[in-house]
Amino acid sequence: MNRNMLRAAVCALSITSAALAANPPSPVPSQQLLDDAALRIPEADMPPIPAAWRNDVLARRHAIRSLFSDDFSDLQFLKPLLAGKRIVQLGEASHGVAESSWAKVRLIKFLHQEMGFDVVAFEGAFDQCFDANKEIGTLAPHDVMNHCMFWTWRTNEVSTLFEYMAAARKTARPLTLAGFDIQISGSVVDKTRLRAMLAIADAALASRLDDFEKEVGAGKLLTAQRGASAQAFYEDVARALGAQRAALRKAGYVPMDIDVEIQAAHARGRLARMNEHLDVPNSKDGNTVRDAAMAEQLDFLLDSLYPQHKVIVWAHNMHVSNAPAAGDFPSMGELLAQRRREEMYTVGFYMGHGMANNGAPNPTQVFAPPPDTVEGVLANGGMKYAFVDFSKAAPAASTSWFTAENTVREFGVWPKRIVPARSFDAIFYTDAVTPSGKYW
Repeated sequence: MNRNMLRAAVCALSITSAALAANPPSPVPSQQLLDDAALRIPEADMPPIPAAWRNDVLARRHAIRSLFSDDFSDLQFLKPLLAGKRIVQLGEASHGVAESSWAKVRLIKFLHQEMGFDVVAFEGAFDQCFDANKEIGTLAPHDVMNHCMFWTWRTNEVSTLFEYMAAARKTARPLTLAGFDIQISGSVVDKTRLRAMLAIADAALASRLDDFEKEVGAGKLLTAQRGASAQAFYEDVARALGAQRAALRKAGYVPMDIDVEIQAAHARGRLARMNEHLDVPNSKDGNTVRDAAMAEQLDFLLDSLYPQHKVIVWAHNMHVSNAPAAGDFPSMGELLAQRRREEMYTVGFYMGHGMANNGAPNPTQVFAPPPDTVEGVLANGGMKYAFVDFSKAAPAASTSWFTAENTVREFGVWPKRIVPARSFDAIFYTDAVTPSGKYW
């Protein structure tokens, strides 16, 4: 999600402390699987919808009986759905929902332990996440996250994933961290390795690196002319590293590190293009550049860096969507689907009501879903946590809530018109949500 877009949403929707009293209670971590009675949504809380839609969602939904448990018996239905899939994309309507992060961490554990997925690719900087992966098991999870994650995910809930990755690092089946964003996500930008490589590959380029990093890496608005100059510079960097691969190998650099720096240079060039549009908050042009570049980064991860691995993608719904909302920019998921649709399974995450925290001092309120929304239908599934698959469903009157155009609420408040079955293979619904717990 674009950072300017996120901050604008938070500022526009912050609420008073009085409204916080209505905040639903946060789930208590437990290994227990919940029964139907504990998961049931009261009838009075279900928006009125056509009976055919309600019958369809009731027949289609799978109860998710825990956000925490290592007993995955309630997730076994996923195995036939994901058979033959190499890429599972996990979205989120808002970056600051505790329940969504807990659910995704549990799904990742299941996919890792029982389905052979072993790479988690975050909406985080490609090169920073590559380096942070080397720190897992050596540095504390807090520090690893600080080095590679956007502030929106430096939370107590996501930290449990990094703790799990550290534990898995000591086994025969490690879980690898990766990133695919072109934006800077970690707290520190370290170009020491690139400078050293350029000193070998092309000293003239090395002498110019800091000037471009101060503009492009720092996220400054660029004119079209300066943006073009920056793009040309970083493409020259990529070519120089490729041309001097033998010399870099002789100097002790391993092939993977060289490949990563070449790809990171391509990413910096894309970031320069994106930075030409920073004068327009949430620019469609800027997002178009970013999502196309993120799709390129994921292709590199899948084809070059981890070609024999199964990958879990963690990003906002609008990035993983296989078909964007009406009027939105072409999404990363859409571009990937053009090349890899048979390999992919994409899960959108949506919520009913409660509070969400996107890093602002005050959480924002998510009001109960109206009946004419996808979330309103999902609430009629009757379960507080539910997984609804429609990957193989055909259009019909009873399925028109997801096979025809309908409204979803990104960040719980922004209405978007999508055809859910085109955008996602399934939706994970959480009825009541609470804010993420922040490290800082």
